[in-house]
Amino acid sequence: MGQAARKPCSSLVDCRYKVAEVERILEVTAPRLYTVQLLVVYEETLLTAIEVIREKAVTGQNVKSRDGLRSYIHKARNEMSLAIVELNNKGVNKRFAELITLCQGHLEQALQNW
Repeated sequence: MGQAARKPCSSLVDCRYKVAEVERILEVTAPRLYTVQLLVVYEETLLTAIEVIREKAVTGQNVKSRDGLRSYIHKARNEMSLAIVELNNKGVNKRFAELITLCQGHLEQALQNW
């Protein structure tokens, strides 16, 4: 699941590709298949994307809304962090699945601002 997301992104184009890959995987993968280690990789991808967007994004040239984009990815990262804690402490449950769904939704919104 998601080999390209295993290396942090370094450019806006690369970050968009990796964020889109994480969003796609979250949409199509059953919650029972995730591991904490895999979700940590996705969380790191989102953190790197936030940093790259802060440094390199110019509204109108390469993103529709830099602040909107960062906001949605930040929300997705927060949901991912909570999902990692939930999975680690209680395993796969309804709350975990809801957090994954929320994260995926925020990433979908982020990609609309890219």
